[in-house]
Amino acid sequence: MKKIHFEDHQQDLLWIIVDKNGLIIECNLQNFVWCGMTVYFPKLAVGEMVWLDSSTKSRLNGDINRYNFVVKKIENLKDMGTNQPSTSTIDQPS
Repeated sequence: MKKIHFEDHQQDLLWIIVDKNGLIIECNLQNFVWCGMTVYFPKLAVGEMVWLDSSTKSRLNGDINRYNFVVKKIENLKDMGTNQPSTSTIDQPS
């Protein structure tokens, strides 16, 4: 699992937690909007905007779209139960 943090530009969504397949399973706000979408991993990188696949959300069109959320940090989580990051963290370059 990964916890993906976004730069704060006054948007509601600041972080998401995804499973090994990229499915969003938790976020800081608006679970009803974001949970169930999938992060498009080939385009996931610190400093880049996040791409989400909405095909798992029946109310959306099922496209892969870029969102204006810039990835700040990516943490690999050991266990969802503890929500503690492992030693593997990728931070935004200074």
